This record gives sequence, structure tokens and C-alpha cells, in this order.
Amino acid sequence: MISWKSIFLIVWFGSVMPSPAVPDESALKAQLGNVAAKLIERIPFDKAIVVKTLSPEETGLPEDFLRSLTSDIVAEIFSQSNFRLQLINRIATEELWLEAIEFGDANFDELMALQKAQLLLLISPRATANGIQASFTVYNLDGNNAGQVVATSGSELLLVDMQKELGVDITTLNDQVNTIIQKLDDNEKESPLRADVIYKRYIRGKEATERCPKDLFLTDCYSAKIVADVNGNKYVVSSDDGINLIIFTEDLDNDGFFDAIVENSYGGNAMPPWYEIISYRGEGRFSTFPLDTYSWEEPKFFKEGERWVIRAKKTSFGVENTELEDEIVEYRIVDGNLDTKSFGNRMFNFSIATFTSEEAIKNAKNNDEYSWSFDFDRDTEDEILQCRIWKRWGVIIDCHIHDQNGSWALVHSDPTIKGSHGAQCKVISVSKELLNGFHKLKCDFDEIILKKILP
Repeated sequence: MISWKSIFLIVWFGSVMPSPAVPDESALKAQLGNVAAKLIERIPFDKAIVVKTLSPEETGLPEDFLRSLTSDIVAEIFSQSNFRLQLINRIATEELWLEAIEFGDANFDELMALQKAQLLLLISPRATANGIQASFTVYNLDGNNAGQVVATSGSELLLVDMQKELGVDITTLNDQVNTIIQKLDDNEKESPLRADVIYKRYIRGKEATERCPKDLFLTDCYSAKIVADVNGNKYVVSSDDGINLIIFTEDLDNDGFFDAIVENSYGGNAMPPWYEIISYRGEGRFSTFPLDTYSWEEPKFFKEGERWVIRAKKTSFGVENTELEDEIVEYRIVDGNLDTKSFGNRMFNFSIATFTSEEAIKNAKNNDEYSWSFDFDRDTEDEILQCRIWKRWGVIIDCHIHDQNGSWALVHSDPTIKGSHGAQCKVISVSKELLNGFHKLKCDFDEIILKKILP
């Protein structure tokens, strides 16, 4: 069932909020100039940058305003850099693609070469209670560094004339809202909606179920589109942020329409995938619910009564990140809104000693290695725990315990979990219990074993 008054209130209050001030255009230009100057300090001049702005559906802001904001910041970056930076406007590039496809003379290789870039400038404006809040962030798109933040402006409250740009007259806003609500109350009729919704993913116009088919370039996979077919009408519903993949479809909120859960990834190991729900709301309208989780582990899906539940793990990540986060979060769509329930962070078992990557990275005189002393076998003499430092990922790897009787490697009890460098840990904890003459050890939350390598 759909209520037009409810939709109006969500759209009006959720995406258009009044600003307390009415600045002029020169104020916004000066503000964007300062943002450009801040970004240029961190951006390498020898790398091409593709510019992407979040869509009207994601921001609740008009397309004309988003285009204008994109053009203005691009112009300021060009100006501030003395036209030395290579900027590619994503909107203009997508229009070239559409024209090429429409007229049937697309040279995909040339188009991909035109928009090949090593950096992404992501413009993320949002309507808030105080006005339009925006952040400007530059990400690396290259290989193993993909997803790494190169530069960011932080959050900026844009100096925008809300009445001019969005048509919001602050002085009469309440009267406008009351009048429209009264009309909706007088004329509103609720009726059930019916539609068959099918979600498919396309790369270069062909359906693709693999994340990145082997016969395509990685740049092709970044251009994948998720299309919803609603009773024969097709809508592009993907966010175009990273490499997307449909991982689950079901009627998550029991409204008669199928929804989709989409995984997004930058394709490297810099940051885990993130997830979002795409939900059909009727009349060609879709809601996107980003799940506030980043995890290498795919969410799990199960039914609770008649309602579907999405259970995801939230983990810490990022360059030189030594924090250890393991939070379980459940999501449900209830009355058209995303309901979130946290089951808390996982805590450590009691231990008699801990050795952390944070300590190693902070105190290591040699950036490659760090050592601790501890009596691991309770013979009243300390052994040496020696680990290599993998600073990029904030972990210690290739850890060994040495004493006069030999050396033992710290190996995960299931080697497939932690990769090829033995145990890769942010925290090594020592239990009071013994196993084969040594205190039991854990790497983060997982048990590890000692493998003797020298007599």
C-alpha cells in the first residue's frame, strides 16, 4: 500500500532543507577555490583524474544543480593548478557513450582510453537541516593502491542560495507544506501496486553475472550497469561507484516487489566491499539503502517470520589501520525505511599478554621488523617473538618464536584464512593455558599454532 502524503513528506523533508543564510555566487566561488587549493596540495600532477558526482537519486538534489557544482569545482581546480591537472568530467564522458551507442558507431576501446584515469574525484553533496553539505574526496584507482584516499576536503557547508538553486522560499516554507498536506488529505486514495521486478547486470550492453569476466578489461567492469526490469520498463539503478555485483534478490519488505542487494568493490585489496539494498517503491521509483558495513565476508540472508533479515559483519580496514573491529549488524526494511540493529563488537578473551601491530609500527627502529621478549614455554627464561611489519595494512606477519632450542613459526590453524605469510595479525594474545609445552596463542580472534622450523 502506498500513501502519497507519506511520499511527499519523505521527499520534501528528506531531500530539501532550508539554509539559514542567502549567500551570493562569489561566496560559493571563493569557497570552492579554497577546496580546490586544499586538494591540489595532495594530488600528483602526472595522473589523470576522472570526476564523478553522486546522482540526484542519491543526493536528493536537482540534476542541474549537481552539474553546475561539478563544473564549478572542475573550473576552480583547473585554475588553481594553472591548467596542469588532467581532469575528465564523468558526466560528459557518459554522454559520449550514450551518443555512440544510440548512433551505432561506438568504438569502445577509444572511449575507454579517453576516460582512463588513475585517480577518482568523488563529489558527495547532501541536503541537510542546515543546508547543502558536501565533501570532495580523491581516491586512487591504481592496482594495489585502489581505494586509498589521496586527498579530501572534509565536510563543507556550501554557501548556496537555496531559493535560487532549489526553489525553496524559506520565509513561506511552512505555509507551502501545510497547503500541500491539506490537499493530499482531501484527495488521497490508497491502492495496492503490482509489478514484476527483475534485476540484471550489464557490461558493454551484454548481461554479465561474473564480477569481471576474463575477456574484459578491469575498466570495462567499472562501467557495469544494474538494470531493473519492471513490467517491461527498464531502469538503470546502480550507483556507478566501483565494480558492482548482484548477490541476492528477494521481496525483502513484503510489499510485493523484488528488491536487490548489491556488492560494490574497487577491485583491489585496499578496502573491503560495501553493500546496498535497491528497493522498488512503485511508479518507476527506487530507494537505495547503503549498509554501513565494509567486509570481505558476504552478508548472510535469512527469514525471521515473514520478513527477510540481512546480517553483515563490519570490519576495520584501510592503510596503516591497526584497529580491530568485528561488529555484527542486522538490517531489515520496515515501512519503507532501513531498520538497523547492532549486536555489538566482538571482545577479546582474557589473556596474560598481548603483542600488537600498533606497538610494532609505533616503536620499530627498523621499519621491517619488531621483537618482544616473553616466557612462552614457562621455563623461567624469555624467548624472542620476532615479526615482520606490513605497515600498509597495519599488521604483523611472518612471526617466529626463537630460543636456544630452535625456532617456531606462528601459523594460522586454517592457513587459507590468513594468506601466505603465516598469521597476519593486529593483535597476538597469550592464553594462560598450555598446548604442547607453550602457552596457547591467538591471532586477533583466531587460534594459531606453532610449527617448528629449526632444530
